[in-house]
Amino acid sequence: MVYLITYGFWCVKLALLFSLLDQQKKVLVNADISALGPNMDPTTSALCNVNLMDILPSPYQELSGATCSPAWPHFAFRFFQTPSNITTIVISGAYNGSGWIGIGFAKDGTTVNSSVMVGYIDPSSKPTAKQYYIDPYNHSLVTPDMGILLLTNAPPVVVLKDSYIYLGFQMRFRNRIHHKTVLLAQGNTNPVGNQLTMHTTAKSLIVEFAAAVSTTGVGNGKNLKTNHGILSIIAYGAIIPAGSIVARFFKHHDPLWYHIHFTVQYIGYVFALAGLAAGRILDEQLGHPVPQHRGLGIFVIVLTTLQVLAFVLRPHTDSTFQRYYRCYHIWVGRSILLLGAANIILGLQLGHACTAMKVTYFLLLAAYVITVIVLEIRSWKRAPRSIIDEPPVFKVELGDATKTSQLPSTL
Repeated sequence: MVYLITYGFWCVKLALLFSLLDQQKKVLVNADISALGPNMDPTTSALCNVNLMDILPSPYQELSGATCSPAWPHFAFRFFQTPSNITTIVISGAYNGSGWIGIGFAKDGTTVNSSVMVGYIDPSSKPTAKQYYIDPYNHSLVTPDMGILLLTNAPPVVVLKDSYIYLGFQMRFRNRIHHKTVLLAQGNTNPVGNQLTMHTTAKSLIVEFAAAVSTTGVGNGKNLKTNHGILSIIAYGAIIPAGSIVARFFKHHDPLWYHIHFTVQYIGYVFALAGLAAGRILDEQLGHPVPQHRGLGIFVIVLTTLQVLAFVLRPHTDSTFQRYYRCYHIWVGRSILLLGAANIILGLQLGHACTAMKVTYFLLLAAYVITVIVLEIRSWKRAPRSIIDEPPVFKVELGDATKTSQLPSTL
């Protein structure tokens, strides 16, 4: 039991460490995104009341039914989606002689692996609209005239009017989008040689395009993704592996081992369901499902559910089905551990998880592997040896009498 307690201690300690690191990361992220308060000045609110008929050409001036959301002081975001999945977007921001405004579409509310539409006035006073693609593996690699946004035949437009710059464009989603994370950004200096300069202000929004309603939030998709990862790591990286250790190495504490095993695995199952629910909400909000991660996760949850049901349907120890039940339960459990670990690693990779989360999980995985190896070696050393200290005893029938004889030790 000492090893199990030690393993549990390290699980709790690593979870607390990750929580502290994650909270620190949130503070840094919030500090980097400025001007996010709900109290907007009258000038910013007035941006939503500007009549675009006098500023932009068709079809961007025809947004009478559009939703407009002030993002930060002197910056506004309008959008409208038609039943045919064509979305018209107009963003506007203050212009001080240089700089750019843009909107990005990503999986988690960050610029990583996103397509960004940017508008600016180049040094020759020519309005310019470009689509950029931010590489998921090299965040500093921003490629102009690339991206995955499906623009319509209506050309993007950039207009400078009354010290405000307007960017309008239309795009078509392959499927009707209900929720999607967008990133609004603004920079104070023009792109250099078509290379996008660093933004000075940014804000993440989860936009409900179908209802034309935007829900303001800083990194809401990112926070939900983090919660999904934490719950899954707690379930399949700490609790369920700890329950497997109890079943494997502590059966000599019968029946205590069984009750602990059932309780621990049931708690892990609850965390796994919570992680599944968070993943489902994230999938609906971001509109960018990851099919391989989602499919493997659902399969692991189904196996885990079968394991929990197996506790209820466990046959009696004297049943002829006990042998088949044990074989099924052991190998399904091992499959859950293996596939759960694989899916966590896949999720960390596809979700671009922070370093703290990755380090925490791999430390948990290392602690589990080391604990299993140590306990396995100890179980081998404690295994009873079949040594014949005395010759076997036989019963010999002589008529009606029964005698007990012993083979000579010299045989």
